[in-house]
Amino acid sequence: MRFNHIASLLVALALAMATAFGSGFVGATAFSTDQSDIWWNPDESGWGIQFVQTGTAIFATMYVYGPAGQPIWYTATLEAQAAPSTWSGDLIVTSGPWFGTVPFNPALVGRRTVGTMTWIARSVDSGTLTYAVDGMPVTKTIYRPTLRFDDFSGQYGLWMKMTGSGCGAASQTGYTVAEARVTQGTNSLVVETDMPGAGSIVTCTWTGNYSQSGHLGRSQGTFACSDGTRGAHTFYEMAVQQHAISGRMVFNDATGCTVIATIGGIRE
Repeated sequence: MRFNHIASLLVALALAMATAFGSGFVGATAFSTDQSDIWWNPDESGWGIQFVQTGTAIFATMYVYGPAGQPIWYTATLEAQAAPSTWSGDLIVTSGPWFGTVPFNPALVGRRTVGTMTWIARSVDSGTLTYAVDGMPVTKTIYRPTLRFDDFSGQYGLWMKMTGSGCGAASQTGYTVAEARVTQGTNSLVVETDMPGAGSIVTCTWTGNYSQSGHLGRSQGTFACSDGTRGAHTFYEMAVQQHAISGRMVFNDATGCTVIATIGGIRE
């Protein structure tokens, strides 16, 4: 299979994916996989933390309970560190007037630094949260909860960047475009792509399961093409907006060729 053909195949795959690290499209920031989401420990329902990432910074809002069971909110602006996938910053507790006070007087709001917070993203879906409040250390493993499944169904024009290894002369980096049709079921994802081949259009079908973690999706399964190419694929960091999708992917064909790719697409 020629590399240009592989590139096109990848486009198809990547279409279905749309979080691990270092992507730069809808589902990510320009700096890293997007950490923005609600995070929790499913064994400790009742508290949680929300991250909003912009560039190298993450704003964290944590809702927990104090020693007497009273609700307390903490905030932190976490900055990227030299260590991979690590952010740290001061942990702040605030106090102020009742929210129903009219007019609200911001002069009555108090802020106190109670310690530090560090977030280490261990994977797309989980990480380690470490913080200290007035000298008391806490370490938690937390995950992205799923509120709803996103819907990737539709027709898209795609472009993607891919790198092949073990693909002979095709083991290089390249770009390609493709047309794709996505059909999504309750726990399934089917992607059909039309791409330029050796003098003709090659149609490939990528069939896999589908799972959701926070606002990011993932699908894993097999693919088969009209020219006889077939193998296994994984789409991950799948993200969708009203008019666009994005993601990352990896696939292996029967010859041992492995391709990794990032993609973006516009809904047609």
